[in-house]
Amino acid sequence: MGINVNATAGNTLAGEDNAKARADGLFTLLTLLRDALAHDDSRGIIFAGAGLDRGVSNLARVRADTGIRSQRVQQEQERSRQMGITEQKRPSKIRDTDFAQAVTRFTQ
Repeated sequence: MGINVNATAGNTLAGEDNAKARADGLFTLLTLLRDALAHDDSRGIIFAGAGLDRGVSNLARVRADTGIRSQRVQQEQERSRQMGITEQKRPSKIRDTDFAQAVTRFTQ
């Protein structure tokens, strides 16, 4: 399994790529499905269809995970907002306290 190479005097490398590597992805599977349908290749149709089914399942899982994470972020933002409101109320209660009255009440 080597690369066919023809060296020429002009230092040009001429050859052909015999590798059958392909990227596994949605568009690759759609291309395979298109080609299989065009050539009435039932094995190719089944292969591409199974790959697309796996891809759809993975996509659904990723969408669910993203939804869960988004919901957690929203819950944390709401919790932080609520804590901020609580923290803002506490200092105003302390500032509004009549210290002379509070000291008198606690010393009795």
